[in-house]
Amino acid sequence: MSTATKCWPQPRRSATRATACGRCSRATSKPPSILVQLLRASDDPLVAPVLARVAERRLAVLARAYRETGMPRARAEHEALLAYTSYLGRAFAPEDRVRQAYARHLAGRLVP
Repeated sequence: MSTATKCWPQPRRSATRATACGRCSRATSKPPSILVQLLRASDDPLVAPVLARVAERRLAVLARAYRETGMPRARAEHEALLAYTSYLGRAFAPEDRVRQAYARHLAGRLVP
């Protein structure tokens, strides 16, 4: 079993009851998204190469989009990395309200 699934109840169990996560020691009423589970398992030998390929492709798409706005290659790559890491970090925001506000903030900062 990967490290991503050790800490959360299996789907057959109630997803609405509060559970304690052994990795983060906090109670929650719902399991984390698949993205969060995969990121937590990034040291797993089966998960790591897949995450690396996905990140590489996503960064290439973002960098290309920034280049299409006229940015120089180096700046486009930096902006792509900033946008992608911000997207990943957003998955760990504590509440839906906070995530929504953060998403609006990111859009204002990262979309040229």
